[in-house]
Amino acid sequence: YTKLKRSLLYLFIFSIYWLPVSFATTQKSKNYKIYKTQVYLEPKYRLGPGDTIKLKVFQLPEFSTVTKILPDGYANLPRIKSVYLNDLTIDEAIKKINLRYSKVLKTPVIYLDIVEQRPVGFTVIGEVQRPGFYSLGLNETNRLANADGGEGTLVNSRGWPTLINAIQKANGITTKANLRNIKIKRKDFESKTIKELNINYWDALKNGTMVNNPKIYDGDIISIERIEKNINYNDALLVSSSNVSPASITINVVGEVKKPGNHNLLANSPLSSAIYSAGGTTRRANIKKVKLYRLNRNGSIQVTSYPFSLKEKSQISEENPPLQDGDVIEVNRNAWSTTNDFLSDSVQPISPILNAFTFLKIINDD
Repeated sequence: YTKLKRSLLYLFIFSIYWLPVSFATTQKSKNYKIYKTQVYLEPKYRLGPGDTIKLKVFQLPEFSTVTKILPDGYANLPRIKSVYLNDLTIDEAIKKINLRYSKVLKTPVIYLDIVEQRPVGFTVIGEVQRPGFYSLGLNETNRLANADGGEGTLVNSRGWPTLINAIQKANGITTKANLRNIKIKRKDFESKTIKELNINYWDALKNGTMVNNPKIYDGDIISIERIEKNINYNDALLVSSSNVSPASITINVVGEVKKPGNHNLLANSPLSSAIYSAGGTTRRANIKKVKLYRLNRNGSIQVTSYPFSLKEKSQISEENPPLQDGDVIEVNRNAWSTTNDFLSDSVQPISPILNAFTFLKIINDD
Protein backbone atom coordinates (compact mmCIF):
# COMPACT_ATOMS: atom_id res chain seq x y z
CA TYR A 1 0.00 0.00 0.00
CA THR A 2 2.88 2.36 0.86
CA LYS A 3 4.57 1.61 -2.50
CA LEU A 4 1.32 2.32 -4.30
CA LYS A 5 0.94 5.68 -2.56
CA ARG A 6 4.56 6.53 -3.41
CA SER A 7 4.03 5.62 -7.09
CA LEU A 8 0.90 7.75 -7.30
CA LEU A 9 2.77 10.65 -5.69
CA TYR A 10 5.59 10.37 -8.27
CA LEU A 11 3.04 10.20 -11.08
CA PHE A 12 1.31 13.32 -9.77
CA ILE A 13 4.58 15.27 -9.51
CA PHE A 14 5.65 14.08 -12.97
CA SER A 15 2.34 15.19 -14.52
CA ILE A 16 2.62 18.63 -12.89
CA TYR A 17 6.06 19.32 -14.36
CA TRP A 18 6.06 17.31 -17.61
CA LEU A 19 2.64 18.06 -19.11
CA PRO A 20 3.05 21.90 -19.20
CA VAL A 21 6.54 21.52 -20.68
CA SER A 22 5.26 19.06 -23.28
CA PHE A 23 2.32 21.30 -24.12
CA ALA A 24 4.56 24.36 -24.38
CA THR A 25 6.99 22.49 -26.65
CA THR A 26 4.16 21.31 -28.92
CA GLN A 27 2.61 24.77 -28.98
CA LYS A 28 5.98 26.32 -29.74
CA SER A 29 6.48 23.88 -32.62
CA LYS A 30 3.04 24.75 -34.04
CA ASN A 31 3.66 28.47 -33.65
CA TYR A 32 7.03 28.08 -35.36
CA LYS A 33 5.40 26.37 -38.34
CA ILE A 34 2.76 29.10 -38.51
CA TYR A 35 5.47 31.74 -38.22
CA LYS A 36 7.52 30.18 -41.03
CA THR A 37 4.44 29.96 -43.25
CA GLN A 38 3.50 33.56 -42.47
CA VAL A 39 7.05 34.76 -43.18
CA TYR A 40 6.93 33.01 -46.54
CA LEU A 41 3.48 34.36 -47.35
CA GLU A 42 4.63 37.88 -46.46
CA PRO A 43 8.38 38.12 -47.10
CA LYS A 44 10.34 41.28 -46.40
CA TYR A 45 9.99 44.00 -48.99
CA ARG A 46 12.94 44.32 -51.34
CA LEU A 47 13.90 47.56 -53.04
CA GLY A 48 13.90 47.86 -56.80
CA PRO A 49 13.85 50.29 -59.74
CA GLY A 50 11.04 52.82 -59.36
CA ASP A 51 11.02 52.96 -55.56
CA THR A 52 11.39 56.44 -54.06
CA ILE A 53 13.44 56.44 -50.84
CA LYS A 54 14.12 59.07 -48.18
CA LEU A 55 17.56 59.13 -46.52
CA LYS A 56 18.39 60.88 -43.25
CA VAL A 57 21.74 61.04 -41.44
CA PHE A 58 21.49 61.79 -37.72
CA GLN A 59 22.38 65.43 -36.92
CA LEU A 60 23.50 66.04 -40.50
CA PRO A 61 20.50 67.52 -42.37
CA GLU A 62 22.69 68.45 -45.33
CA PHE A 63 23.00 64.73 -46.10
CA SER A 64 19.23 64.20 -46.16
CA THR A 65 17.71 63.50 -49.57
CA VAL A 66 14.76 61.99 -51.41
CA THR A 67 15.75 59.99 -54.47
CA LYS A 68 14.45 57.31 -56.79
CA ILE A 69 16.14 53.98 -57.51
CA LEU A 70 17.12 54.03 -61.18
CA PRO A 71 16.38 51.26 -63.72
CA ASP A 72 19.91 49.88 -63.24
CA GLY A 73 19.25 49.39 -59.50
CA TYR A 74 21.46 52.27 -58.30
CA ALA A 75 20.43 55.25 -56.15
CA ASN A 76 22.38 58.53 -56.09
CA LEU A 77 23.13 59.70 -52.54
CA PRO A 78 25.00 62.81 -51.23
CA ARG A 79 28.80 62.54 -51.00
CA ILE A 80 28.94 58.80 -51.76
CA LYS A 81 27.35 58.99 -55.21
CA SER A 82 25.60 55.85 -56.47
CA VAL A 83 24.83 52.78 -54.35
CA TYR A 84 23.39 49.51 -55.73
CA LEU A 85 20.21 48.77 -53.76
CA ASN A 86 18.31 46.40 -56.04
CA ASP A 87 16.79 43.34 -54.29
CA LEU A 88 17.92 44.55 -50.84
CA THR A 89 15.65 44.76 -47.79
CA ILE A 90 15.51 48.03 -45.85
CA ASP A 91 17.84 46.63 -43.17
CA GLU A 92 20.32 45.37 -45.79
CA ALA A 93 20.21 48.72 -47.58
CA ILE A 94 20.87 50.63 -44.32
CA LYS A 95 23.90 48.44 -43.58
CA LYS A 96 25.29 48.96 -47.07
CA ILE A 97 24.74 52.74 -47.03
CA ASN A 98 26.14 52.98 -43.50
CA LEU A 99 29.29 51.16 -44.63
CA ARG A 100 29.75 53.64 -47.48
CA TYR A 101 29.16 56.68 -45.26
CA SER A 102 31.57 55.38 -42.60
CA LYS A 103 34.37 56.18 -45.07
CA VAL A 104 33.54 59.91 -44.94
CA LEU A 105 31.87 60.19 -41.50
CA LYS A 106 33.09 58.99 -38.12
CA THR A 107 30.01 57.22 -36.71
CA PRO A 108 27.09 57.73 -39.14
CA VAL A 109 23.55 56.90 -37.99
CA ILE A 110 21.39 56.19 -41.04
CA TYR A 111 17.58 56.29 -41.36
CA LEU A 112 15.94 55.01 -44.55
CA ASP A 113 12.25 55.09 -45.47
CA ILE A 114 10.23 54.27 -48.59
CA VAL A 115 8.30 57.34 -49.75
CA GLU A 116 6.65 55.80 -52.81
CA GLN A 117 6.60 52.15 -53.82
CA ARG A 118 6.89 50.90 -57.39
CA PRO A 119 4.10 48.82 -58.98
CA VAL A 120 4.32 45.08 -58.36
CA GLY A 121 5.05 43.04 -61.50
CA PHE A 122 3.68 39.49 -61.82
CA THR A 123 2.54 36.87 -64.34
CA VAL A 124 -0.86 35.17 -64.58
CA ILE A 125 -1.25 31.99 -66.65
CA GLY A 126 -3.89 29.32 -67.13
CA GLU A 127 -7.66 29.68 -66.99
CA VAL A 128 -8.04 33.46 -66.88
CA GLN A 129 -9.62 35.67 -69.52
CA ARG A 130 -6.34 37.35 -70.52
CA PRO A 131 -3.17 35.52 -69.42
CA GLY A 132 -0.01 37.61 -69.48
CA PHE A 133 2.35 39.95 -67.66
CA TYR A 134 0.85 42.58 -65.37
CA SER A 135 1.70 45.21 -62.78
CA LEU A 136 -0.41 46.57 -59.93
CA GLY A 137 -0.01 49.71 -57.87
CA LEU A 138 -1.47 50.55 -54.47
CA ASN A 139 -4.52 52.32 -55.90
CA GLU A 140 -6.06 51.06 -59.13
CA THR A 141 -9.38 50.34 -60.81
CA ASN A 142 -9.50 47.07 -62.73
CA ARG A 143 -12.05 45.75 -65.18
CA LEU A 144 -13.57 42.28 -65.10
CA ALA A 145 -14.30 41.46 -68.73
CA ASN A 146 -14.30 38.58 -71.17
CA ALA A 147 -11.51 37.88 -73.64
CA ASP A 148 -13.28 39.81 -76.41
CA GLY A 149 -12.97 43.01 -74.34
CA GLY A 150 -16.71 43.67 -74.47
CA GLU A 151 -18.97 43.91 -71.45
CA GLY A 152 -17.23 44.35 -68.11
CA THR A 153 -17.47 45.31 -64.45
CA LEU A 154 -15.18 47.79 -62.69
CA VAL A 155 -13.58 46.74 -59.41
CA ASN A 156 -11.42 48.88 -57.15
CA SER A 157 -8.03 47.78 -55.83
CA ARG A 158 -6.77 49.55 -52.71
CA GLY A 159 -3.67 48.81 -50.64
CA TRP A 160 -1.00 46.23 -51.33
CA PRO A 161 -1.97 43.94 -54.28
CA THR A 162 -3.33 40.53 -53.33
CA LEU A 163 -4.06 37.32 -55.23
CA ILE A 164 -7.68 38.38 -55.81
CA ASN A 165 -6.51 41.72 -57.25
CA ALA A 166 -4.11 39.88 -59.58
CA ILE A 167 -6.87 37.61 -60.91
CA GLN A 168 -9.13 40.60 -61.44
CA LYS A 169 -6.31 42.39 -63.28
CA ALA A 170 -6.26 39.46 -65.74
CA ASN A 171 -10.01 40.10 -66.34
CA GLY A 172 -11.11 37.24 -64.10
CA ILE A 173 -11.29 33.48 -64.45
CA THR A 174 -12.82 31.39 -67.24
CA THR A 175 -15.67 28.92 -66.80
CA LYS A 176 -13.12 26.07 -66.70
CA ALA A 177 -10.96 27.45 -63.86
CA ASN A 178 -10.12 25.12 -60.99
CA LEU A 179 -10.50 27.27 -57.87
CA ARG A 180 -9.50 24.37 -55.63
CA ASN A 181 -5.84 24.58 -56.57
CA ILE A 182 -4.51 28.03 -57.42
CA LYS A 183 -0.72 28.09 -57.39
CA ILE A 184 1.69 30.94 -56.65
CA LYS A 185 5.35 30.41 -57.52
CA ARG A 186 7.75 32.75 -55.73
CA LYS A 187 11.50 33.13 -55.41
CA ASP A 188 12.80 32.58 -51.90
CA PHE A 189 15.82 34.86 -51.51
CA GLU A 190 17.02 33.07 -48.37
CA SER A 191 17.21 29.56 -49.85
CA LYS A 192 17.73 30.75 -53.46
CA THR A 193 14.96 28.39 -54.58
CA ILE A 194 11.49 28.67 -56.14
CA LYS A 195 8.70 27.80 -53.71
CA GLU A 196 5.05 27.17 -54.38
CA LEU A 197 1.88 28.16 -52.51
CA ASN A 198 -1.43 26.35 -53.01
CA ILE A 199 -4.63 28.32 -52.40
CA ASN A 200 -8.17 26.88 -52.30
CA TYR A 201 -10.82 29.51 -53.03
CA TRP A 202 -13.59 27.04 -53.78
CA ASP A 203 -14.27 26.13 -50.14
CA ALA A 204 -14.54 29.83 -49.29
CA LEU A 205 -17.10 30.43 -52.07
CA LYS A 206 -19.05 27.24 -51.47
CA ASN A 207 -18.96 26.88 -47.69
CA GLY A 208 -17.80 30.27 -46.42
CA THR A 209 -14.60 28.92 -44.86
CA MET A 210 -11.60 31.11 -44.06
CA VAL A 211 -9.04 31.39 -46.83
CA ASN A 212 -5.72 33.11 -47.36
CA ASN A 213 -5.61 36.02 -49.77
CA PRO A 214 -1.82 36.37 -49.90
CA LYS A 215 -0.05 39.51 -51.03
CA ILE A 216 1.60 39.49 -54.45
CA TYR A 217 5.29 40.37 -54.83
CA ASP A 218 7.57 41.16 -57.73
CA GLY A 219 8.22 38.16 -59.95
CA ASP A 220 5.33 36.02 -58.69
CA ILE A 221 3.79 33.56 -61.15
CA ILE A 222 0.11 32.79 -60.60
CA SER A 223 -1.18 29.61 -62.25
CA ILE A 224 -4.86 28.58 -62.42
CA GLU A 225 -5.36 25.05 -63.70
CA ARG A 226 -8.19 23.78 -65.87
CA ILE A 227 -10.87 21.74 -64.13
CA GLU A 228 -11.36 18.36 -65.77
CA LYS A 229 -14.77 17.30 -64.49
CA ASN A 230 -18.06 18.97 -65.44
CA ILE A 231 -19.38 21.54 -62.99
CA ASN A 232 -23.10 21.56 -62.16
CA TYR A 233 -25.33 24.52 -62.92
CA ASN A 234 -25.61 25.85 -59.35
CA ASP A 235 -21.85 25.73 -58.83
CA ALA A 236 -21.29 27.42 -62.19
CA LEU A 237 -23.65 30.25 -61.22
CA LEU A 238 -21.89 30.59 -57.86
CA VAL A 239 -18.53 31.09 -59.60
CA SER A 240 -19.91 33.48 -62.23
CA SER A 241 -21.56 35.65 -59.56
CA SER A 242 -18.30 36.04 -57.61
CA ASN A 243 -15.88 38.95 -57.91
CA VAL A 244 -13.27 36.81 -59.72
CA SER A 245 -15.39 36.14 -62.81
CA PRO A 246 -17.01 38.33 -65.50
CA ALA A 247 -20.73 38.59 -64.85
CA SER A 248 -21.94 38.39 -68.46
CA ILE A 249 -21.09 36.90 -71.85
CA THR A 250 -21.92 37.78 -75.47
CA ILE A 251 -23.55 35.11 -77.64
CA ASN A 252 -24.41 35.33 -81.36
CA VAL A 253 -27.62 33.56 -82.41
CA VAL A 254 -28.26 33.17 -86.17
CA GLY A 255 -30.78 31.39 -88.36
CA GLU A 256 -34.43 30.69 -87.68
CA VAL A 257 -34.96 32.81 -84.58
CA LYS A 258 -37.12 35.89 -84.23
CA LYS A 259 -34.31 38.25 -83.14
CA PRO A 260 -31.00 37.04 -84.60
CA GLY A 261 -27.76 38.78 -83.59
CA ASN A 262 -25.60 39.35 -80.51
CA HIS A 263 -27.17 38.91 -77.09
CA ASN A 264 -25.78 39.54 -73.59
CA LEU A 265 -26.43 36.76 -71.07
CA LEU A 266 -25.36 35.91 -67.56
CA ALA A 267 -22.17 33.88 -67.49
CA ASN A 268 -22.72 30.10 -67.66
CA SER A 269 -26.24 30.51 -69.05
CA PRO A 270 -27.52 27.38 -70.85
CA LEU A 271 -28.08 27.12 -74.60
CA SER A 272 -31.85 27.42 -74.19
CA SER A 273 -31.46 30.85 -72.56
CA ALA A 274 -29.71 32.16 -75.66
CA ILE A 275 -32.53 30.97 -77.95
CA TYR A 276 -35.18 32.48 -75.68
CA SER A 277 -33.16 35.70 -75.54
CA ALA A 278 -33.34 35.76 -79.35
CA GLY A 279 -37.14 35.67 -79.17
CA GLY A 280 -37.46 31.93 -79.63
CA THR A 281 -37.53 29.92 -82.84
CA THR A 282 -39.71 30.55 -85.91
CA ARG A 283 -42.13 27.97 -87.33
CA ARG A 284 -39.53 27.15 -89.98
CA ALA A 285 -36.87 26.10 -87.44
CA ASN A 286 -35.42 22.62 -87.07
CA ILE A 287 -35.34 22.39 -83.27
CA LYS A 288 -34.07 18.82 -83.33
CA LYS A 289 -30.61 19.90 -84.46
CA VAL A 290 -29.35 23.22 -83.11
CA LYS A 291 -25.63 23.78 -83.81
CA LEU A 292 -23.21 25.32 -81.34
CA TYR A 293 -19.94 26.75 -82.73
CA ARG A 294 -17.14 27.35 -80.21
CA LEU A 295 -13.68 28.79 -80.89
CA ASN A 296 -11.04 26.99 -78.82
CA ARG A 297 -7.90 28.66 -77.50
CA ASN A 298 -5.73 26.69 -79.93
CA GLY A 299 -7.59 28.25 -82.87
CA SER A 300 -9.73 25.22 -83.73
CA ILE A 301 -13.53 25.41 -84.00
CA GLN A 302 -15.69 22.90 -82.19
CA VAL A 303 -19.12 22.21 -83.72
CA THR A 304 -21.72 20.29 -81.70
CA SER A 305 -25.41 19.64 -82.38
CA TYR A 306 -28.08 19.64 -79.66
CA PRO A 307 -31.85 19.07 -79.70
CA PHE A 308 -33.78 22.09 -78.46
CA SER A 309 -36.77 21.49 -76.22
CA LEU A 310 -39.37 24.07 -75.26
CA LYS A 311 -39.37 22.51 -71.79
CA GLU A 312 -35.70 23.39 -71.23
CA LYS A 313 -35.48 26.79 -69.59
CA SER A 314 -32.56 27.15 -67.20
CA GLN A 315 -31.45 23.68 -66.12
CA ILE A 316 -28.03 22.77 -67.51
CA SER A 317 -27.75 19.24 -68.85
CA GLU A 318 -25.89 17.31 -71.53
CA GLU A 319 -28.48 18.46 -74.08
CA ASN A 320 -28.59 22.01 -72.70
CA PRO A 321 -24.90 22.89 -72.09
CA PRO A 322 -23.55 26.07 -70.44
CA LEU A 323 -22.41 28.71 -72.91
CA GLN A 324 -19.10 30.53 -73.12
CA ASP A 325 -18.31 34.02 -74.28
CA GLY A 326 -18.16 34.22 -78.09
CA ASP A 327 -20.27 31.11 -78.78
CA VAL A 328 -22.32 31.09 -81.99
CA ILE A 329 -25.66 29.27 -82.11
CA GLU A 330 -27.18 28.36 -85.48
CA VAL A 331 -30.82 27.33 -85.83
CA ASN A 332 -31.36 25.86 -89.30
CA ARG A 333 -34.58 25.49 -91.29
CA ASN A 334 -36.59 22.31 -91.06
CA ALA A 335 -36.79 19.87 -94.00
CA TRP A 336 -40.23 21.07 -95.15
CA SER A 337 -39.16 24.73 -95.31
CA THR A 338 -35.90 23.80 -97.03
CA THR A 339 -37.76 21.85 -99.73
CA ASN A 340 -40.29 24.63 -100.29
CA ASP A 341 -37.53 27.22 -100.55
CA PHE A 342 -35.67 25.03 -103.04
CA LEU A 343 -38.74 24.59 -105.25
CA SER A 344 -39.51 28.29 -105.04
CA ASP A 345 -35.97 29.19 -106.06
CA SER A 346 -36.04 26.64 -108.92
CA VAL A 347 -39.32 27.87 -110.41
CA GLN A 348 -38.56 31.56 -109.99
CA PRO A 349 -36.48 31.99 -113.26
CA ILE A 350 -39.29 30.61 -115.48
CA SER A 351 -42.21 32.24 -113.66
CA PRO A 352 -42.32 35.26 -116.07
CA ILE A 353 -42.63 32.85 -119.03
CA LEU A 354 -45.43 30.92 -117.33
CA ASN A 355 -47.25 34.14 -116.55
CA ALA A 356 -47.00 35.31 -120.20
CA PHE A 357 -48.18 31.91 -121.46
CA THR A 358 -51.20 32.07 -119.17
CA PHE A 359 -52.05 35.58 -120.40
CA LEU A 360 -51.88 34.49 -124.09
CA LYS A 361 -54.02 31.45 -123.38
CA ILE A 362 -56.72 33.67 -121.87
CA ILE A 363 -56.69 35.94 -124.95
CA ASN A 364 -56.92 33.01 -127.37
CA ASP A 365 -59.80 31.47 -125.42
CA ASP A 366 -61.70 34.70 -125.88
